[in-house]
Amino acid sequence: MLQICDGVKWTAVCDYRWRQEYSVALCNNLGHTNPTPLTILNNGSWSTISYVAKYISSYSTPTCYNNNNTIVNCLTNSSSYVTSYNAHYYCNTVRDTLYIQCDFDMGTCTSGSIRLYNNRTSGSNSLSGMLQICDSNGRWTAVCGYGWRCSTSKVACKQLGYTGNNVQYNIGAGPWTDCNEGEIRLVNGTIDREGRLEICTNGVWGDFCANSFRKSAAHVACKQAGYGDVKGAIIYTNGEFGVGDGPVIYGNVECFGHENYIADCSKVVAPNLNCYSNAGVGLLCRDNCSEGSIRLTGGKHSYEGYVEVCVDGVWTLVSANGWDDADARVVCKQLKAYGTSAGETVDNSPYTRSNKATRFSNVYCIGNEDMLEDCRHHTIELDDGKSYNGPVAAVDCK
Repeated sequence: MLQICDGVKWTAVCDYRWRQEYSVALCNNLGHTNPTPLTILNNGSWSTISYVAKYISSYSTPTCYNNNNTIVNCLTNSSSYVTSYNAHYYCNTVRDTLYIQCDFDMGTCTSGSIRLYNNRTSGSNSLSGMLQICDSNGRWTAVCGYGWRCSTSKVACKQLGYTGNNVQYNIGAGPWTDCNEGEIRLVNGTIDREGRLEICTNGVWGDFCANSFRKSAAHVACKQAGYGDVKGAIIYTNGEFGVGDGPVIYGNVECFGHENYIADCSKVVAPNLNCYSNAGVGLLCRDNCSEGSIRLTGGKHSYEGYVEVCVDGVWTLVSANGWDDADARVVCKQLKAYGTSAGETVDNSPYTRSNKATRFSNVYCIGNEDMLEDCRHHTIELDDGKSYNGPVAAVDCK
């Protein structure tokens, strides 16, 4: 169990927000060279928990990862997270401690074989331990406890050569972390800023139940995903982005909207939730743009690039079908770039195209319009615009 002396007594470290990089940094601090640590969450009870990992972006390197710093540089006071009685708190003193083994050897194995690994002793224990299965790459990996039953345990024990019926199992032996606790992501989207919403809990990616997922929760999710204080999101509840491999983890999510992390919102957590939908929540996080505003993207200079127009709060592209210099001049006029006569279309442009839906097509400008949306045009439905792969309008205003 990871413990730190607070100057008077030994106190435990909470497993909330713990990252595998922290385990590597800790083992380096303790003198282990090139460690391959095993990290176990939900390790068991200790009288006090005084430290918890600081929140940092999943794309950032922890400060304690540098050789000149210690693990303390990645920790902060845990007083607002600790309780000894509320099972839904992040740092429960009867559960949420850490076990770390710095010299853990994942070993090699035959695909499909299983074993019971006892992390608190050397190697495997013949009677009890964490159930692991050998994957197709010949490496031991843990088995998710979601939906596990006593009958499944009997099958595992039978494969290991035991014939008795006296079998016990425990969910929460600890993950081999593939993701950071509380981290979220959008997956299987067609364009930027959309996809099925997933959250990492106990080292496993899981879905959100589509029942009762509201706009305030979508707002917090988009904000946590790095899209800023967005003006809302489009919520999908019919499986538009497929079904995940992991369990449905969160249901009945209720947010005020000011939260920075969706894990801080009120929610029901598996296995205590009843989700009546097989589809997870999908989101398209809107941009902070004004309807009808335009911009140029993908060029080397500010006066050139692909034309993007804000439609329904989302930056979108413009089809090159029917696009000509008169349309380009209106774009440059709206951008107040190089006078009213500047602007020409760029065919076969060298610019970098963004992964966005195309919403405007067949644009026809006379030339006296002040805004592109004032020109005659056809608006493509969002779903159709996501799949459009034809050429898009580009402009040079210089």
